[in-house]
Amino acid sequence: MTTTMTIKEWMSANDVSVHFTPLYVDYGESDKYIEHPTLRYKGEVSCNGKWASFDYSGGVLAFLSANARRKLEQGFRMSYRGGNEDLILKDLLSGGKKLYNTPEVKGVVEQLFRASRPDAEGLLNSLMLDSSFEGSFEEWAREYGYDTDSRKAFDVYQACLNNRSKLIGLLGTKLFNELMQCESL
Repeated sequence: MTTTMTIKEWMSANDVSVHFTPLYVDYGESDKYIEHPTLRYKGEVSCNGKWASFDYSGGVLAFLSANARRKLEQGFRMSYRGGNEDLILKDLLSGGKKLYNTPEVKGVVEQLFRASRPDAEGLLNSLMLDSSFEGSFEEWAREYGYDTDSRKAFDVYQACLNNRSKLIGLLGTKLFNELMQCESL
């Protein structure tokens, strides 16, 4: 019986490392509301003396460790004063609520950005998902629920193909295929 390797085990076995550079917070397109602030990073993957850079992003809470999130939640229960900063953080933790686009809200989001730490396994898992589909744009769009008449969908498809090419260029076919066999998160 063969066991599937985790991404972390594969990284260790192949001397693959990842370094993240925080870029910025994307507050969305509305000047009035902040609905789902997104943290943007550049992830640099290195292997065998070569490296490649990939864009990586997630929601404002995506990269908080479980411990950091728990501390934030406990902070609300223990020291809730009803102040604006507490309310903003509470709304961000519960998710889904539109917040007014104010300097105060942006300040809280920036604090979360500084406390966030994406992980290497998450980036490589995302790249595995991006790289997993081989086929035409129309097939890809049907598989993932995109409109085949959408320019934005085509751009996402192209970004997935580009990430696949960069990853194969970095790792080579053998290591790329090994990564694709790893257990997904």
